[in-house]
Order: sequence, then C-alpha cells, then structure tokens
Amino acid sequence: MFLDLRSKIDKKISLFFEKEQIESIEKSSLDYFGINISSEINKDFEFKIYFNHKKSWEIYLQHKKNPLIDFLFENNFANFLTVVFDKNHKDSSRYDVGLANRETKNTQKIFKFLEKNCSFFNKFKNEIKDLSLMKTIELDDHTFDSFYFLALIKNGDDEILKCHWLNKVYSFETEFNNNKYYLDFIEKSNIEGLKKLLPTTKTILKNCNASIWMEGIDYNQNQSQKHKIYINKFDDCYEGLIKTFKDNLKLKKEIENIRSWNKIHKEFICKGFAYGIDKNNNSTLNFYFRFKK
Repeated sequence: MFLDLRSKIDKKISLFFEKEQIESIEKSSLDYFGINISSEINKDFEFKIYFNHKKSWEIYLQHKKNPLIDFLFENNFANFLTVVFDKNHKDSSRYDVGLANRETKNTQKIFKFLEKNCSFFNKFKNEIKDLSLMKTIELDDHTFDSFYFLALIKNGDDEILKCHWLNKVYSFETEFNNNKYYLDFIEKSNIEGLKKLLPTTKTILKNCNASIWMEGIDYNQNQSQKHKIYINKFDDCYEGLIKTFKDNLKLKKEIENIRSWNKIHKEFICKGFAYGIDKNNNSTLNFYFRFKK
C-alpha cells in the first residue's frame, strides 16, 4: 500500500503500523482494511487489517491450533477464515470464521460445541438463538440461517466471542434487502443494546439510501457487551453520515477526513460500515474498505 503523507490519515497509518505490515496491505492478500472512529474526544483513529482466506490460512497454520476453527472446518461448517491484525490488541489472536451449510442441524451442532467449549456461552445462548431466527432464506431446514459468522478473540485468560447475523433475504428468484423486516425484528427483541441503536440507524439508512447488512454482538464472561449494526449498499455514505452526525463536530470532521483519504486512495471502495454505541455512550463508526476489482 502506497502512503501519501500529505494525508492526515496516511500519516497516522504510517505511525500505527510497522513498514512490513503496511506492505502486507496488497490486493492479493487483503480482504478488508478497517478504519474506526469514535465520538470520544480523546480517542484517535484505529486501523485494522483483515487478511483474505488464503493468506489467513497460511498465518493460522503457523500458530497454535484453535479448537473452534478446527471443528468448523473439519465438519464443513465454514467457508472462509479471516485473520485480523489489530495493533491495539497485538497480544491477542483473532480469527473470523464465515459459516457455511447453515442448515438447522449443523447450526445446532455449532451451538452444542460452544456450550461445551465457551465458558460463558450458556449465559447468552437464548439471546443468540432468538436473534438467529431472523429469516434469510425460504427453506424450512434453515431455522438459524442468519447466524452468519463467528470470531473468537483470546487475550491471556480473557475470551471474547463475536457473533454476526446476516440481514439479507434470499428467494429462489431474486435477492433483496428488507430493512423494515429486520428493524421490526430487533425492535421486538429483548436485546436492549441493539434496540438502543435503532433511532440513529433509521436516520443513517434514510440519509445514505442504504440497506442493513448485519448485526454484531461481542460477548465475554464479564457480560460487558458491544453491539453494532452494519450497513451497506449506499449511494454516498460520507454525505449521508455527515448529515446524520452534523451536530457532532468530532465525528463530522473525521468522516470528512476519511472521505478525503478515499479520494486519494481511489484503489479502495468502502463496502460498508458499522454503527455502534460504546459503554460510555460514545458513538462509533467502523469503515470497511476493499480494493476495487
């Protein structure tokens, strides 16, 4: 990846990563490049590198095996692996796994594995299953099909389970997003962390002419959870987000900086972003960039 040090964000990237890590951001190995911002006054830009399956598998084979990953791939329950490099958590290992063959019987086996191998899964099992009932396909044997991918982060004795749910309805003739269905489903749920995001999410969807992509929840044994709603298929995410957060000067300025960075780096396209609220009530936005084809 070539950095233009006239760009404020490229300057920060040059300080955030080592030279060899910046050089690893190339089309042949990158899945996404992430830029995270927050309304928290003293919180700076954060960056993440998401490697594609081929590169991630090479990295994974060089490290200690992970029981969850081995279980998913050995049973043909996974279709991709993503290794995520996050300098802010460099002592932890994070693997995102896209779930495949999401028939009810297979997803039930994944839940059973997590019951036995994730110390705190049972605390949240009912919530995870209930959210997984969101429809994505018109097949009776895909009860939990929206349960789309898992990530497991280990940092010493601390463990985080990241769950994501896909918001895309498939029919046999067409594919479409149905924002109203998913917004209503969340509204009727008992998940207050997601429901808290709905008012601003609705504004974002309107201002960006966008679609809901996924929901994400991070779980850990301390029950300190993070909730995010992911958005994609927008007209102009920058204009829409600036309009949405026009009264938050920090977020507005940082969105403008990202837009300026993307104008320099035309090789990237923003494929989506995630909106969240942290435990201190700060708004967060995570942007996901891919190389253009």
